[in-house]
This record gives sequence, C-alpha cells and structure tokens, in this order.
Amino acid sequence: MKKIALISCLLILCFFCFSQTRIDAKIDTVNYPKNITFIWNEYSLEKRDKSEFILVEKEVPIPFDFKCLPKNVENRNKTVLFLWENAPTDRNQNVLFKNVLINFFEQNANRGDKFDVVVFDRKTNDRFLTSLNNNLFVSPTENLSSVKNHTTKIPCDGLSDVYDAIQRGLNILQKQKDNTIKILVVLAAGKNPSGAGTNSIAEGSISFSKDNKIPVYVIHHPRLGPTYIQDIAEKTFGKTISTFNQEEISTVLAEWYNAMAECQAGFDYHFTFNSKYSERDGILHINKLKIGNKVVDVQFQAPNKENLSLFIGILVLIVALLAVATIFILKIIKKRRIEQDRINKEHEQELAFKQTELERIEREGKELKREIANKEEAERRAKEEAKQKAEREELEKKLNARARFPRLIGKCDGIEINFELNCIETTIGRKQENNIVLTPDTVSGRHAKIVFEGNDFEIFDTDSTNHVIVNGIQLQRKKLKNMDIIGLGEVILTYFE
Repeated sequence: MKKIALISCLLILCFFCFSQTRIDAKIDTVNYPKNITFIWNEYSLEKRDKSEFILVEKEVPIPFDFKCLPKNVENRNKTVLFLWENAPTDRNQNVLFKNVLINFFEQNANRGDKFDVVVFDRKTNDRFLTSLNNNLFVSPTENLSSVKNHTTKIPCDGLSDVYDAIQRGLNILQKQKDNTIKILVVLAAGKNPSGAGTNSIAEGSISFSKDNKIPVYVIHHPRLGPTYIQDIAEKTFGKTISTFNQEEISTVLAEWYNAMAECQAGFDYHFTFNSKYSERDGILHINKLKIGNKVVDVQFQAPNKENLSLFIGILVLIVALLAVATIFILKIIKKRRIEQDRINKEHEQELAFKQTELERIEREGKELKREIANKEEAERRAKEEAKQKAEREELEKKLNARARFPRLIGKCDGIEINFELNCIETTIGRKQENNIVLTPDTVSGRHAKIVFEGNDFEIFDTDSTNHVIVNGIQLQRKKLKNMDIIGLGEVILTYFE
C-alpha cells in the first residue's frame, strides 16, 4: 500500500510539473494581427536567452521579438521557518546552531517579519516537529527567548528524518495564506535514515517547493560529510553553507536573509509577435510557447471587423473628453497650487518662529541644568572632602593612641634600616619622594605602600615590577603581623609590632 501511495504521489507531481499553463496575450486592435504581446514569468535563478524559446502557431515556429525585463523586487515582509535538527549525540552541533539563531534574532531579524523555530529528530509519530513557540510565526524577540531557553532532552542515534521534516515544513509555510515571502531554513547534519520512499519524499519536496515558490536554504553541519539536503537547496533555488565556523555561518545567513526577496522575483520575459491569423472574426486563437520540456498556451482573441469603426469612434470621443478634462484639471491644479504655496509660506514662517522659541527655551534649560549640576557637584565634593578629613582625623587619633609604633627593620646596600611606621600611609620605593627610599635597581620607583587601616597595618603592591613578597608568597595586599618578612626586590625587611 505504501509503495502504491508513493507511486501515485510521484505521478501527480509529474503531471503538475509538465502540465501546460496559460497566458493571455494583448492585441493591438488597430494594427492587428501585428504587435501581439505577452509576458511570461519563470521562478528561477538562471536567466534564459532567446535561443531557449520556440513560439509555435499552426504547428509551425514563427519569429518573435524578445527581451528580459528588469527585476521588479516586491517590498514584502517575510515568513521564515527554521528547521533545527535535534542532535543530542553531538553537543557541538547543538551549541553551534543555537548560537547562530541567537545571533540572527539579535542582530539581523526585521521586526516586520515573522519567524518560527521548529526542532525535529527521528519520526516516532505524526507530530515529530515541535515548535519552540506557543504560536506559529511570531516576532524575533519571542523567538530569541525561545531559542535561549531551549535544551535538548530526547536522545537519538545521530540520524534524523530530515526529508520528512523538510516536506512538513514546506506544508506549514504553504498554509500561511498571507502575502509574504516564505522561506525554509534547515539547520542540520542532514543524514536521513535509509528506507523505502525516502528519495521520493525528497523529490516531492523539491517539486512542492518550486510550485509554491518556497526556497530551501541549508546550514549544513559537516560532521557526517556531504548529504543530499545540499542538493535539495540547490534544486529549490535556495543556497547552502557547510562549515563549523559560527561567524561565517552568521555572516552568510544575514546575506541570504537580505537577498531572499530578489530570489523570489524570478525573471519576466516580454514577447512580441505577428500572427498569421489575420481575419477579424472574434475567434480565440492559441499558440504554443515551448521552453525545454515546458509548454505554455498563449491565447489571444481576434477583434470583430464590424466593431472596428465603432471602436475608432469611441476612441476619438474618449481622447476628446480626456483633452477637455485635462485642461479643466490643470486650471484647478494651478489655482490650488497658488493657494497651497501661500499656506505653505505662512506655515513655514510659523514653524520658524516656534523653532526659535524652542531653541531659546532649550538653551535656557541647558544653562539652568548646568548651574544646578555644578552646584550639586560642588556640594558633593565638599561633603566628600569633609568625610575624608573626618576619616583621616579618626585614623590619626587611633594611630596616636597606640602605645608604640611598628617598625620595619632590615638592610639596604649595607646600611641598616630601622623605620618607625608613625604615619597613616608610608610609601616605599626607589624615588626620593617616598617615605622609605630603597636604592637598588630591583626596587620600583613606587614599589609599595603600608597603610594604617584603624587597627592594623596593611601592605599594598603599587604595580611594582618585582612584586611584593610576604613570607615567601607574592601578594597584592596583606595585613601585616609581627615578624612578617617582606621582600621588595633584593631588599628584605622585617615587620615588628
């Protein structure tokens, strides 16, 4: 039964692929049978030339004039469906695709477009596609939140029913009846399980995609090597990229997204020919336009001979009425233009006055804000200085209340050092402005400082070259204890309380 159903589907698809379509040609009633024209559109990425077309009338090819019209890219919103392959056996693939989607929705997605992200893996039932959103096709912001919150939970063996997922994704998009450009983007390693009917599903998806102008774009994770889904992208006029590089994928996806409308436009071909059906008998004639395996009916109806004079008379009357109407309309337009110019001038003067007033008010407001800000800054600085002064005085009281002051004892270049720490902050270094001057080259200009913190003394490394070593350990800062040994370059000092 399954084989019969698949064969039936293929026959139906073939019928639609090779069935004739019909075009209505336009005739020039006065010059008939000359200058009959029609336009044929083809959904394709490749532009054809004249040699690929044959126009047949009365079973005989006839000459025709031909040109490809400039592309008319419609400014329509897009509906984009992302099919995300669920691959818990390869965490790197999931992380790569998740980051690509997050970057797209953060950086590139247009708010006027609609999107949905659907995950899939192995088909266990009819609903093996799962949307990350509560509703199909929502805003970029909602999709961004859904992608960030998605975690892979269902284990699988590394293969997925990607052909079936593509077919169902195309059906979902085709059911969206709004006038938007529809695109399917597949993010997958793309290794479909082998089985009866899988190739038929893929070929059916290609035909369905072309018939409904829904290209398939493929972001391929190359962990399983080349796959047929890349051919599906090419055959549906989509594009493909196969790489592990997230930045490259994000760049290419943004380029695809911006060019999708142009891909949908296809090509318009304009034909002009002279018919051999010269009689003005009102009969409907059908010519054949052949393009490879395609055959298109081009139909046109000859004008009636008895109606030609009436047509010309009506045409002359219409031209005369149009001339009178044009003169009358031009006079009205001129009168309205003069009145509009006067109104515009008054409006411009009023706007100029309002703009001047707004600028004055804005200028005065800025000056007032600047004065207030300066006053608040002065008050803040005064409070900060008072606070710092009070804290310093408090520290000095605590320091002076000590029974005795700690000392640093050691040697530098053979000279004994015995320095009493009786200041809130004591600087140490090679420069002369330091409280303790150590001359060896291994000591930095401002090597360290010892600060009284209220109860203890703490040593700080002040970005020295050879660092501060306390009891053999390199430290940025440390509360000092009795008998701590301090290394500053080649100088060794001992802290005594």
